[in-house]
Amino acid sequence: MAITIGLLQLLLTRKLTAEQRHPEQSCEFGIAGSESAAMELLVKSLSDLRFVRDIAVNVKDGTISARTRRSFVSFGEDIGITVTGGGKDQVWIKLSSAPAMKFTVLDYGKNYRNIEAIRRTLKRFGAVFVDVPSKLHNRDSSQVLR
Repeated sequence: MAITIGLLQLLLTRKLTAEQRHPEQSCEFGIAGSESAAMELLVKSLSDLRFVRDIAVNVKDGTISARTRRSFVSFGEDIGITVTGGGKDQVWIKLSSAPAMKFTVLDYGKNYRNIEAIRRTLKRFGAVFVDVPSKLHNRDSSQVLR
């Protein structure tokens, strides 16, 4: 069993850094537009992703939460998004993705790929990034990932 899990981890994460394989991932960046437009764009982007389900929007707090489907490598992940005003015609977005089961040690890079998929979908739907979304942070670490 340990050999199988080890080989699976190696195969699924061979191109990711150690930080990108961490089970809890977050990303902060800015996009052009108003808070309401950003919320609409985020909901549209999440709805377009096949693995996302159970999207809940709280416009008053500027938050969106979602869950992902179970898969061969995961029992699902919790996705959290916070939208805050960043100034004139721009907003700051914080994306986070963490395993639904809090004691998960290995996620095979799934949460990193969730964040990347959301960013790609935002770009495809026309989001104009104010700050290039290259800063990825582990929740448990202040270390910046590239």
